Amino acid sequence: MQNNPLSQRPLPSQLLSYVGIILNADMLPDKKLAALYTALGKSIENFDDAKIGEYRLACNEMLILNEIALVHAQLGNHNNAIHLLEGIVGNIENSRLTTSEKAQVTPKPHADLAALLLKTQAYEKAAKVCERMLDMFKQLYGLPHAPKTAYTLGVCLQKMNKDEKEYMYWLTVAYHAARGTGQSSLADKIREEYGIS
Repeated sequence: MQNNPLSQRPLPSQLLSYVGIILNADMLPDKKLAALYTALGKSIENFDDAKIGEYRLACNEMLILNEIALVHAQLGNHNNAIHLLEGIVGNIENSRLTTSEKAQVTPKPHADLAALLLKTQAYEKAAKVCERMLDMFKQLYGLPHAPKTAYTLGVCLQKMNKDEKEYMYWLTVAYHAARGTGQSSLADKIREEYGIS
């Protein structure tokens, strides 16, 4: 693969670096973080985390930054991880993604942000991200991510002490959507946790 002339060009080289990092299961998180920033540097020199909202991200860059945020979270840097993910999802319309790339790539940073906000007990923010995702799925992205999003929204609403009818509605939607899209493990989890069938 390294002998391929395309691998010498910046964007294919960046993508190959990213894939190599992701596939290296033995890489320690701090080394992985440094390698990801190096890969990002192939297209954005001197990237500044604080200015993430100012960048017009391409597909490779968004994938790398999403992974950087996840590694920050793994290292316990939740605030930095949330900041990066919020920067990604808040700037989707200003990105350099095609419509097809948006459909394939942007659900992940939204889902990762919602999951991290849920983990850090920022339930209202997580619920808003889920609502935005569900709206996007109606317009563009389709169903594959909808069950997990509806589940996260239901859990957030429950944690926020909303009316049982409100959160059970989303959990029921999540259960049936998971069954309908073949996501049996999620459907089973919802059934076990909430008695939905």
